[in-house]
Order: sequence, then structure tokens, then C-alpha cells
Amino acid sequence: MARFSCGVQCTRIILFSLNILFFLFGLTLLGFGIYVKVSNRFEIALPDNIGVKIVSGDVPGAVGILLITVAVFTILLSAFGCCGALFKNRVFLYLYTIILGLLVIVELAAFIITLYYRVQIRDSYKSGFRELFIEIYSNNHTDLQHVIEDIERNFKCCGIDNVTDYYTHNYTVPASCYKDQDFHKPIFKEGCANAAITWLWNQIPIIGGVLGVILLIEIFGIASSISLEACYAAYNNIDYLLNGGAGVGKSTLIKAVYQSVLRFYNSLPGSNPETIRTAICAPTDKAASLIDGMTLHSFLSLPINQCKHKLVKLDSGISNKIGQVDARLQQIMKSREPFGGVSVIVLGDFNQLRPIDDKYIFQFNNSYNALVDNPLWSLFELFELMEIMRQNDDKIFAIALSNIAK
Repeated sequence: MARFSCGVQCTRIILFSLNILFFLFGLTLLGFGIYVKVSNRFEIALPDNIGVKIVSGDVPGAVGILLITVAVFTILLSAFGCCGALFKNRVFLYLYTIILGLLVIVELAAFIITLYYRVQIRDSYKSGFRELFIEIYSNNHTDLQHVIEDIERNFKCCGIDNVTDYYTHNYTVPASCYKDQDFHKPIFKEGCANAAITWLWNQIPIIGGVLGVILLIEIFGIASSISLEACYAAYNNIDYLLNGGAGVGKSTLIKAVYQSVLRFYNSLPGSNPETIRTAICAPTDKAASLIDGMTLHSFLSLPINQCKHKLVKLDSGISNKIGQVDARLQQIMKSREPFGGVSVIVLGDFNQLRPIDDKYIFQFNNSYNALVDNPLWSLFELFELMEIMRQNDDKIFAIALSNIAK
């Protein structure tokens, strides 16, 4: 894999770090959700005959299941983000982008729906609160009455709409409805339903800030994952093998490809002409002179300690023989990726003699069917150069030479 710019590397690090934090948060939330689900400490006394029920009256169990669901979703999503950033895996980044994008859409849709149906939601909330209030006082559930009294003291309110809720149902007005819990002082005029809404509205800046930060993190996650996907696609290693007989223009093609690649790297912002980004090599000095390159021995046998600082940014190599390029580049680049993560374009002729003291990369069988059996070979995309250019003015002679070679 090619070396990425500092901006891309920083994006990877930030994306990975954020998802690690969310992964740890998901694990914590998962543990807490399981604890809520199985523990009896959260069994607040909601009697079985109470009218307002959530998941058959099992409120802590329902909350636990909700927390576990959110935790598992968070863990999976952050795992996709971490793996995509760390292992440069485009599939994980695709999944991360799609899921996170759908999550943002769902959140925005929920926000819009909440605004649109805010009146109905408020009425439903008041109706449920009133039903709960009646159930608690009509059945004399003391523990829950204390909860309502705490709400009245904290929010300085009385009843659901006002104190008439107590009078209507012949309930005794508690001290919590009075200022300073003194029966000789005025009763709070505001109902607790509106008081809770007012309190929530006053917290909008904090809630909005938290939700805004979460939304920005999600948008950054989407943008950075899309950016990394594009970078991984653009910088994906190119491994081509161009096969052709004598006279098809391999040497000319090598020079053309080399000049094109060189122009591309020189056009990049901040490019250093002293940095070796592309190398063109051949097995012999004569072959190297024909393509204005250097021998593989000269290139790969350079003292690593002296030239490592130049070679570590090598992105592509062009050669008309593959030889031991793979192992040597892995050693120089300190990478176990094929060819040390360097893009390689190999040009040659399958009909030439086998290498001296070596074997074909496709092992014992020199048929094309055997080529795919070799893991290294499977990395290459094969292109056939068929048209003979050297004897282009004498087609019969060119065909005869081609047949002799075969």
C-alpha cells in the first residue's frame, strides 16, 4: 500500500481514536445494561395493577434491554470504524459509512417528527402523567406518592395541572405543594406537567450542545470514512504484468509509463525531487540501457542503511523481470505485504528461456492455466501485447518471427 500524506494519516488516527472511545463507551453501556436487567436494585415499586405500563410493567427490564441494544449497536459500529481505519479495509469503511449515514437520517427524522407532533406528544405526556397520578393516589401507593412529592418540591409545582387535581379526586393536598412545605404559606400555582416541560426547555442549550457535538462527530465520521475510502481506492497497489514477444514495443511502453508516473508524482503538492518514488529496472546492464533504467542488482543491492531514507517512500517499480524483487522490497520497506506494499509493473515474454538457477513464478507448469495457482501471480492483472511494431512494414516476416518464438 502506498504511503499516505500527513493529512490522511491524521484522519485515520482521529477516526480510529474516536471509535475506540465509542467502543469503550459501548462496552461500559453494555455492562450497565446487563446489570440493570438482572439486578433487583432498580426494581422501583410499580405495582402490577398500575395503569401505565412499559413492557408488561417491567420498566427496569425494558430499560436494560434498551441499553443493551444501544450498546451492541455502538460496539459494532465503532468496530467497523476501527477496523476500516486501522487495516485500511474499504469494506468496513463502506459499512461504517452506510450505517452511520442511516443513523444520522433516523436522528434527523426523529427530530423533525418530534417538532411536527410536539402538541400531540405534550398532550399524550400530560394524559399519561394524569393517569399515573390517579392510580398512585387512588390505590394509596405510598412510595410513589413520595416520588411525586419530591417532584413538587424540586419543581415548585402542585398536581398535574394545578392543585385542583387533588380537590377533584378528594385527595389530601400534601405539604410539598406549599412554599417551604409550610401549610400557612401559598400553594404553588403551576402544575407539575408544565413545570417539567419548562425545566426541560431551560435545559435546551445543554441538550442541544450535546446533541450538536454528537451530530458533528457523526458527520466527521461519515466525511472521514468517505475520504479514506477514496484514498484507499486511489492509492491501491497496481500490479500489472505486460506480456509480449520481441518487437511489440515493451521497451517503448516502459519509457512511456515511467514518464507518465514521474509527471504524476512531480505534480503532487510538496513533492521532493530527491525522493525516489518510481524506479525502472532490468535484469542486465544491456537491457537496462535500452529502457534508460538500472539493473535490478544495482537497485535492490544498495546499502540499506545509506539509502533507506530515499527508498522508504518508493511507491512504484517498473521492471521487465520479476526475479527476487518481492522478497528484497519486503526487506527494504520493512513490510510483509507483497512487494513491500510497492506497486509493480512487470514486462516480459513467457516464451523466453527460464531464469538461470531459478524457476518460473508459476512453478513447474508453464501453461497459462497454472499461473493462477501461485499466490503472488494472483495479484497481477495480465495484459497481452500482440501487435509487432518493430517489423511493422513487413507483416509476413513479423508473423514468422512470432511463430518461431512460440
